[in-house]
Amino acid sequence: MLYFTTQIRISPLSYQDYLVLAQAISSENIQQWIEYFASIEAELIERPDSGFKFHSGVPP
Repeated sequence: MLYFTTQIRISPLSYQDYLVLAQAISSENIQQWIEYFASIEAELIERPDSGFKFHSGVPP
């Protein structure tokens, strides 16, 4: 969630605009998708990574 916290601070309006737009055009609640993708991204960002890349996990 650290990544999302940082992103929220960087562009507080754009992420909200996209979420409002996504919910407006969806026939179902998008909250479950937000949580789903947030958990996947958090795991990818936080896990150890043998080759350091932009947004890699913890460096070796």
